[in-house]
Amino acid sequence: MVFREVKDVTKHEVQPKEPEKIEFELKEEESDSTTQEESEDEEPQTPAVRRSVRERRQPERYSTSTFSSNFALSITDDDPITVKKAVDSEDGKLWKEAMVDEMASLHKNEAWDLVELLAGRKPIGSKWVFKKKTNAEGKVEKYKARLVAKGYSQVPGIDFGDIFSPVARVTSIRLLLSVAAVSDFEVE
Repeated sequence: MVFREVKDVTKHEVQPKEPEKIEFELKEEESDSTTQEESEDEEPQTPAVRRSVRERRQPERYSTSTFSSNFALSITDDDPITVKKAVDSEDGKLWKEAMVDEMASLHKNEAWDLVELLAGRKPIGSKWVFKKKTNAEGKVEKYKARLVAKGYSQVPGIDFGDIFSPVARVTSIRLLLSVAAVSDFEVE
């Protein structure tokens, strides 16, 4: 192999130097017949695995102090679990009002139809879910009560047919209205 070294370059001129020659010598190991026989009998040695000696530690976001404080916040929630606890609590009057408001909302929106129960079928149960809505300072702003169906007991095709939950983004609605306005369509 021949390498040329260029160091002093001024005004795009390359100053040639004598090429430096590097020679490599390969030495052949002496092979002994006894050494070969011994190596055939022995099992080949696998190289030792190198392990890191770096100290391993958990990221700060997974530390026990952070996790326990977040977890404790969700456990110390004092919302009632049953109707009896809600009505018997010191805020019982407010919880009753929230339940009446929820029932009025369900009737107004015609959330269900009353039908005859099929033979051999059980009615789907329901459960009240209570939640105190708080503001930024942590003061209770509103008492919410929701009546939810125990959907895990429903059988598709018997208890319900299609599932339809329309969700539209405001930008999508604005786009459709602007296209209708430009095309001079009527919107109903």
